[in-house]
Amino acid sequence: MTVVHMDHSPRVVAAHRVLVLAELQGRSVRQLAALAGIPLATLQRRLTGRSPLDLDELGALAETLDVPITDLLVPRAEREQVGEVAP
Repeated sequence: MTVVHMDHSPRVVAAHRVLVLAELQGRSVRQLAALAGIPLATLQRRLTGRSPLDLDELGALAETLDVPITDLLVPRAEREQVGEVAP
């Protein structure tokens, strides 16, 4: 699955980060939806940019992917570069 609009808006960045992290963990969108408790069709709309992820969905996805919610908005490496997190 690819993101339809590749811009730098928070919703597109978050959708892209979710897809990247899921792929790195070997999880499909179907598995991610089931584990996060988000209907598959809803998650597909969110990840393709047709509708925005809400805060509850971001939280569920972050928990499922075992990352801080901030990692879905800005990659940890980028936050470390500006001193927002300890390395």
